[in-house]
Amino acid sequence: MPTTSSTSTQMTTTSTTTSTTSSPLPSTANTTTSKATTSTGQTTTTIRTTTATASPTACGSMTCLHAAYCWLSNDTYKCACVVGFTGSSCDTDVDECMDSICSRRDSSAACKNLYGSFNCSCSGDWTGDLCD
Repeated sequence: MPTTSSTSTQMTTTSTTTSTTSSPLPSTANTTTSKATTSTGQTTTTIRTTTATASPTACGSMTCLHAAYCWLSNDTYKCACVVGFTGSSCDTDVDECMDSICSRRDSSAACKNLYGSFNCSCSGDWTGDLCD
């Protein structure tokens, strides 16, 4: 009589839990933690993900200027500045002209730093925002 064998893999459980908790960020901030656990035979894998969201005004008394985005990192408020500004509260204008941004191709181009931006004045046949 022929012999047959069978192998079975035991898939025990798969579960996912999600919880939303109040965050140290004021007002519209939420922190969501998701935990997924899968058990296969003797191996268990747990993945935990935490996501925090905030609004540009979420930092209360901390002021991020020039439409910057504010968030809490290690109990310290941080600002993500928009292009053209820098500094802890995005209060410092970046001088884009310091990098010779206009004269990379057009050596005679003139750069004028503006508040939060810059303007290139191209020479000869050069055109475009960066005289290229």
